[in-house]
Amino acid sequence: MVEDAPYRWLRSLGLNPRQGQGLVQRAIGLALFAWLPIVIWAWFHNRLLGISVPEPLLAHYGISVTCLVAIPLLILGEGVARRVVERTVFQFACSGLVVEGQLDRFRSILKSTARLRDHSLPWVLVLGVVAAITLTTPTSLDGLNWAAEGGGRLGFGGAWFLYVARPIYIALLLGWGWRLLLVGLLCWRIARLDLSLVPTHPDRVCGLGFLEVLPEAFSLWALAM
Repeated sequence: MVEDAPYRWLRSLGLNPRQGQGLVQRAIGLALFAWLPIVIWAWFHNRLLGISVPEPLLAHYGISVTCLVAIPLLILGEGVARRVVERTVFQFACSGLVVEGQLDRFRSILKSTARLRDHSLPWVLVLGVVAAITLTTPTSLDGLNWAAEGGGRLGFGGAWFLYVARPIYIALLLGWGWRLLLVGLLCWRIARLDLSLVPTHPDRVCGLGFLEVLPEAFSLWALAM
């Protein structure tokens, strides 16, 4: 998953390293980018600790959790997913489930799935959905009372959360939905091969017991939600 479109876009901007994934740097950097402007604005306008408003920013802990917990989890999860999926695919190849006559089809499945993974169109659609959600979300969204100003307007901190931090979270969330579809498609294609299943295998599932770890690839996505 390391070579999907968002990774390539960030690398072209110099925000991803040429070697490795740079997950920790990305997670910390994006979390602070989403959170710090909100906190700084709230601090300077006495809206952080409830000095001038009945519902201060820190009382709405969901905002801080979204920026400082959920967003980093969605980024760090890329590394977990990559390891789990690669280990699962390797197990198909080395366990004898894919017989020699099916190896070419197996490799073709992996290559076609990788091409689909690397395609930019799904991520463009994700950004379009995020834009639609953001533009149709009312500024009176619950949880932004701390940022309300006269005339029903949002202050800078509230606008930053509504138009920057929240869209980042939604985009990462929907991107993981696309990855889930990809893994499901990969499994469906492999299942159509003439696999060498062993009914007497000690794992009691014909030698497919290693697949039980596959949901771990999406554990941090589930936690972030």
